[in-house]
Amino acid sequence: MWKHITSETLIYGIMGKPVNHSLSPKIHNIVFRLAEIDAVYLPFPVSSSQVEAAIAGLQALNISGVNVTIPHKEAVFKYLDQQDDAARHIGAVNTISIRDGRLFGANTDWSGFADSLKRHQLNPAGQRIAVLGSGGSARAVLYALGENNCKEIEIFNRTFEKAVAMAGRFGRFFPETRFKARQLEDFFQDGQRQSAAKIPDMVIDTLPGSIPFNPPEWLLRDGGQAIYYTINYGSAGLRKTAPAGWTRIDGLEMLVRQAMRSFLIWMGDQFSLTEAEELYEKAFKDLRSQI
Repeated sequence: MWKHITSETLIYGIMGKPVNHSLSPKIHNIVFRLAEIDAVYLPFPVSSSQVEAAIAGLQALNISGVNVTIPHKEAVFKYLDQQDDAARHIGAVNTISIRDGRLFGANTDWSGFADSLKRHQLNPAGQRIAVLGSGGSARAVLYALGENNCKEIEIFNRTFEKAVAMAGRFGRFFPETRFKARQLEDFFQDGQRQSAAKIPDMVIDTLPGSIPFNPPEWLLRDGGQAIYYTINYGSAGLRKTAPAGWTRIDGLEMLVRQAMRSFLIWMGDQFSLTEAEELYEKAFKDLRSQI
């Protein structure tokens, strides 16, 4: 049942296009209800030509905060008064808070990913990891892996120049981690790998759900305790099949955990991390039962 909204109700939302498919309104509204917060979270479809006007509208309409999704995570940068270090290094903002008329940008995608690894008791420190793709989600993943002292990361992308740029960018931020750029087809062509190829400790697939993951033969030789992590979930993740014997993790936890980190930014010191984790764990279980 829809809550009663008044002039005192705090308004949050997600801006992007498209946003009708987003689970963020469901996630945050579940938490607002559980925590008895007088707030509502709404979808705001915004075209690329209207980003500047939309940002100005946040202040004019007294919006308390928004998440930013595709394709505006980079475009909003120049309209903000300040960004956190992670957002600057990743090159993308997914959370905006409005305080005293100033706009603050943050990136919680990376911490949401890191939180999801911790939930599964996975520590990337010292590991060899393959990352497929070079979009905004891949950049957040790379930042999280660098922050957690990953040993070596191979970045596989269809456009090799993008992989090279990513390897250079994050190699400067995290000099203790070895970043290598590779063509995406190299990952799936067994002839490129042969017996000399080392099985990575984890494969992180940030490619769209429309691109299936059919494990190449070289991954099936000896996966051990290897992990296949796709950022897709629900119906979008149906075409993503983990290698036999591997542990498969989907992106729903990352989504919920990045939402939790946005919530903590918006709420200031009103909720502890433990309290927020309990609230968003309930939202996660609710969503998992539905998709």
